[in-house]
Order: sequence, then structure tokens, then C-alpha cells
Amino acid sequence: MLSKVLLQSSALSHRPGDLNSSTDIYQTEKNFNKGKTYAPMNQDASRTNMVFAPNKKEHGRRRRIIRAGFTDSAVRRMTPMTATHFLTFCDQMLDGDDETIQAGTWARPKDMEQWCMSVITPLRRLLTSPVFWLGQDINTDPVVGRSFNLLTSDEMRKPSSVMQDGSRRNPETGSNFTPEDIALEASIPLLAGGDTIGTALQVLFWSITRPWNADVFAKLKNEIRTTFGSEEEIMEGSKLKSCVYLEACLSEALRSFTASAFWREAERGGGTVCGEYIPEGYTVGSCQSALNRDPNIFPEPYRFDPERYILGSEYSDKHVAAATAASQPFLVGPRSCIAKTLARTMLTLTTTITILKLDVKPASDAEGGHLGGGGPGMGALRWREDEFQMYGSFAISGRGPILQFRTRTGNA
Repeated sequence: MLSKVLLQSSALSHRPGDLNSSTDIYQTEKNFNKGKTYAPMNQDASRTNMVFAPNKKEHGRRRRIIRAGFTDSAVRRMTPMTATHFLTFCDQMLDGDDETIQAGTWARPKDMEQWCMSVITPLRRLLTSPVFWLGQDINTDPVVGRSFNLLTSDEMRKPSSVMQDGSRRNPETGSNFTPEDIALEASIPLLAGGDTIGTALQVLFWSITRPWNADVFAKLKNEIRTTFGSEEEIMEGSKLKSCVYLEACLSEALRSFTASAFWREAERGGGTVCGEYIPEGYTVGSCQSALNRDPNIFPEPYRFDPERYILGSEYSDKHVAAATAASQPFLVGPRSCIAKTLARTMLTLTTTITILKLDVKPASDAEGGHLGGGGPGMGALRWREDEFQMYGSFAISGRGPILQFRTRTGNA
């Protein structure tokens, strides 16, 4: 049975652990659409953007205009543009101090929530408020056309001619996006893109630096450091496809913080989810966070275990296939994240370059090295010390981790 909760004469429904629910709700031909739940996100009822457009036709029109900027080939062209941010990040982890960089001594502790995450502000302030760090430096090059350089400066940049000339023309009608359209569309990748990159890096670095995951970190370091000899080799890209363990670590990090549910309203005539009829006007969603913690798909779901995605590991081929199919951090269907290739690429490059160039460890407990996990007195369901604790709903993040970095010493 679908679990149901009555709310203002509608039923919010989901079925944790059933992959069919995502297909039944979010795929193109299904009779569900964004409804009244998203109305508050459109501050001006007369204007909307691709993500919050309730009309399927309008959403499709906008997506066709924008998607040219996020194809595989477009992402490959963006990579050199963003390369400097990965290197700047590494320098900042070493305090930007030449003496520390050369000596290989441990730099001052860094709060990765501050360095990796964005501070979330109202959407209309995103283009004018200096509140982003690494995730936004990476994200703003392709979105705005010029980096905000927040790792070293607070200065924000307005949408550039790259965004205006490259993404504003409607291929069907030849008409252009207005400047306000561009601002509305740019606000979402600035929020969602930087947030996703930053949160995934928080989860990943917290997880691999915990003592109980020492074997995971050792395998990841070994794969990266035996595959690549320089950051130039990483940026070239061809060898990244061979880094199976790296990709599995990123999938596991993304699994650990995926938001709960993206709600859809049944349209005229209703729809069917997992064989059960959903009446017109009811709101339904597949709970991704529950799916990600289903022990039938992810045994020991609160353990950070990249092996669950790797064929030939301790997991059966059936379990690997199920885990891979259930891994939907960017949603599925026509409203899936349009920038998922870019986000995944930026995560891969940031992780690989950082681990190639730097050693990393948790700060001491006195300096907050334990920050990020659960514990007694932290509230319901927050008692697991080996689980990175997430806060929020639409945009989520955690606290910490507090880490120390130094210039890499040796190959281990």
C-alpha cells in the first residue's frame, strides 16, 4: 500500500523502496505535474523560470533553450575555464602561505561548511549578494561567464555576455530571453549547483577522514595517486573513466544527502503510482531519502560503502544493479537536473585534484574535528556518530567537517 498523509484535502503519497514510484510519477508521459506546492517559489506570478514553471509546455520551451549550455561537449569546454578554482582551493587549504606549501606542515584547521558550501539567500538576491565559496566559484564561470572568485574575494559579477548571447535565443521561434528571464534562469543553477557541489564535498571529506573509513580513504588515494601524475592529466579527462572507486565514492556521498521528495500534483483524470490510483488534485512524491536508506537495496544503509556500486565487489551483481538503479541524486524524467553532467564533473575534478596534491586529516577534537556526526542529545534520529548529519529540506547542508591539509608527502 502507498503510505498517505491527509493535508488540506489532498494526499501526500510515497512508497519508499519501490523504484517504480519514480518512474510512475516523474517520467514524461505520466499524468503528474508541478502544482500548487511550488506556487510560493514564484515570487512574481507573472514570471517564472524553467525549474518552477508549472506548465509542461513552458517548461519544455525553456529547457530546450538552456540545455545547449549543459551538454557533454559544453561541459568539456567549461573545464579549462574552471580549472583555476580547484588549484586556488588547494592553495587556500594551505592558508595561501608559500612557507606552509613548501614545508609540508599541517595548515590551520578549515571548516569545510564555510569553504565548500554556499549560504542560502532568497532567490532574487543571489545575483547581488556576496555569499558563496568554492561551490559558487566553480559554478559561476559557466553560468555567469565569469567567476565570483569568492575563495579570495567577495566581489560578485553580473550576468555576462556569455550567458546573454549563448543561452537566451529560443531555437524554435528565434525570440530571445529578456534580461529578467536570464536573471530568473541563472538564479537556480547558482543556488542548486553550488549547493549540490558544496554539500557533496562536505559529506565526502567527512566520510573518508573518519577513522572507521580508513580503508576507504586508502583505496581512494591509491587509485588517484597511481593513475595521475599531475593536475594537467586530471584536467585532460581521458583517464578519469578508469577511476571506478572514485566514481563509487561520489555516488555514495550523493546518496547520503539527497533531499526527501519532489512533489507532483495529479492532473485531470488522475494517475497511477505502483498500481494504485491517485485522484486528480492529490499531491504525490517518491521519497528519495527513504529509498536511499532502504536496507533491501543498500545493506547497512548508514555505512559509507563505495563497494556497493562496484561489480566484482563483496556485493552480488543483483545488489550492485539495484543500488545503481536507485541512485537518483539528480531526479529522473524531463525535470531532472539539467546541469547534472556539470555537477558530477566538478565534483570529480575537485576531489581528484585535492587528493592528488594534498594530504588531509580531521582536526583534533579540541579544534572541532569531531563536528559533523550525530550523538547523544542531538535530537530524534541524530544519535549515529558515524552518520554525517544533514539539516534543511529544499536546500540542505551539514556542519563541518573541520579538517587540516598539508602538501602531499610521499605516495601513500
